[in-house]
Amino acid sequence: MELAHDIYKPTRTNTRWTPEEIAIAERVLQEKIRPCDAFAWGMFPGRNKQFVWNIVQLTKKRMNGLCACGRRPPAAGFATCDECREGDRQGREAAMAQGLCTHCRKRPAGGTLTMCVGCTEYHDAYNPKSMGTGGGHFRGLIRWMGSASLEGIVPHLPPGHLVVDLFGGSAYLTLKARAAGHNVVYNDIHPALCDLVRVLRDESDAAELLESTSRSLTEMPIADTVALYRQSLTSEHDMPAIQRASIFAFLAHNVTHRDMRQMEFGGLKPLPAGYVSRMRSESKLLRSVVVRNLDFAEVISIYDGPNTVFVIDPPFLNAKSPYEFGMTAERHAEMVQQLTNIRGKFFLTTSSSREAVVLMRHMNLWWRPTRTGSMSYRQVAATNYPVGLEPLDPQKYGIFKVSG
Repeated sequence: MELAHDIYKPTRTNTRWTPEEIAIAERVLQEKIRPCDAFAWGMFPGRNKQFVWNIVQLTKKRMNGLCACGRRPPAAGFATCDECREGDRQGREAAMAQGLCTHCRKRPAGGTLTMCVGCTEYHDAYNPKSMGTGGGHFRGLIRWMGSASLEGIVPHLPPGHLVVDLFGGSAYLTLKARAAGHNVVYNDIHPALCDLVRVLRDESDAAELLESTSRSLTEMPIADTVALYRQSLTSEHDMPAIQRASIFAFLAHNVTHRDMRQMEFGGLKPLPAGYVSRMRSESKLLRSVVVRNLDFAEVISIYDGPNTVFVIDPPFLNAKSPYEFGMTAERHAEMVQQLTNIRGKFFLTTSSSREAVVLMRHMNLWWRPTRTGSMSYRQVAATNYPVGLEPLDPQKYGIFKVSG
């Protein structure tokens, strides 16, 4: 029986610290405040003396570029040394082999392939992937439709192949593949997103048109702009492509959360000058890109061939999807079945959930290191050709192929 006190919840009573507390620890060090004084002054409410001592000492090592053990990391950008990284890797693999959570090493990994439900909730509470930052750097053509998790895929694609970006989204991978010299087919089920790619590809002054339209949209009531956007997604609309693309880009940059279905907004601002400048340069890579607005199954049938590689980054299986056009578990199963019979190659990236690994257990599975901001984690990649990644053996984690 699981004891009540053993249930891991994202509360201030946990031993892990939040980003806000790390910022306080940095302030303590910068102002040369003693840890005992920081505790006495209530700078870390709800924490004990040992916690305050630990966070201040570890933050001090991090600010000095040291690992938690005191060793120097191998290169800039690394937070841990080789010895600790290897020890942590072995510990995670040992926990996964026993079906335990790789974070707390105590409870079964029922939330994903690597974490228990409690640690997954904690992770989502303090690292909310769907929360916006109000601006800053982003990848691709649209602020919240991009995926930093696609970083590092292009080097694993076979040279000389036509790249079909099956769930194109923000076109981040399309841009990376074009920069690497690949011919690319961009596909997405979202019609306004495809219009945005077409406009940037075909119109020499597309970036300026997007900016000017967005400025006029800031003067309209937001309810009217959302109504126009909803209208533009219907088959009866007669809206020009540049107008539909501009409305979509404007709303995507102003929506508070990544979820375009909720349409929650803070303040409305026109597209920033930095975005316009970047779109002006990025549009050059889109000149020869073929844009399709079709279902993934139809695109696979059209472009399947020995010299084609499908790059697939679908909405995660059984996860909360922020996208207006989601994907059911049945469609995931249909896609996996279709991929097993194609003549071309595919590189599919997805979460490390147990459901996803069970679905793809007949494929070549790999661990793919991923980094989003300051957060590092691993996703699962499935291919039908060898790549230079760490193999994932489903049987090692209690997932077996079904005979017969």
